Amino acid sequence: KIILVESGKDGENEEKARSEPLSVVSLLVSAIKASSSPDGRNVGDKRYIEIEKQKNLYALGALLRGNRSAQRHFTELGGPNALLDSVSLGVTAPERKYATMATVIGYDIVADLVLHGTEEGMSEDEVKKLIDEFTTLAWCELPLHLLSMDNYIIKEKALECLGTLSPYCVEQNAEGDEEWGEKAVGALNKFQKELIEDGSTTEGGQGEDDSSDDDDGIDPVYKKELLDLINGILVGLK
Repeated sequence: KIILVESGKDGENEEKARSEPLSVVSLLVSAIKASSSPDGRNVGDKRYIEIEKQKNLYALGALLRGNRSAQRHFTELGGPNALLDSVSLGVTAPERKYATMATVIGYDIVADLVLHGTEEGMSEDEVKKLIDEFTTLAWCELPLHLLSMDNYIIKEKALECLGTLSPYCVEQNAEGDEEWGEKAVGALNKFQKELIEDGSTTEGGQGEDDSSDDDDGIDPVYKKELLDLINGILVGLK
């Protein structure tokens, strides 16, 4: 039996994972696929599955961050699609947290590749190939889904992701019945309007699992920061 340890909880195990990246990536992809299957073990214990899925994501994020060999192997195994399949677009706190974590993993990889990819001996084509794996239409729609959630912390994460991903999402998903860019502009305009009109129906910024309404409205300084993020992304999309 293989036990996958949550990132940051056990330095020794995390170090071992980094020293044996390819085999651990395979195990994590298999675990993610298994947790997405309705025929998997412990189906009756929903809470156990949610905790297990989150632990797998913590471990995966720690392993992939800045690790080109692990990133390549992850994509070769179909990891990006497996990770997408494991995301539920539900509204429960665990579902929202998992969707946010998965989105941030893709964002972290793309942001790191944009900043440091070619500095590490990778060609521009190799960098683009990896970026393309995390900017498919399905991946690019994840942060738009996060923007629809009633939580400012999650919405802020979505904006951070979109700030980096949007140029690549537009480039790769410019065709179809409705261009991704048009969807993004619509989602951003909706959130912008919500903020301008106060947005007091959205949960406060105390944490991802916060469930209490902010009756006093959003802090003006925080509101301005969010509006600035939105405006910056919109400028890039127009």
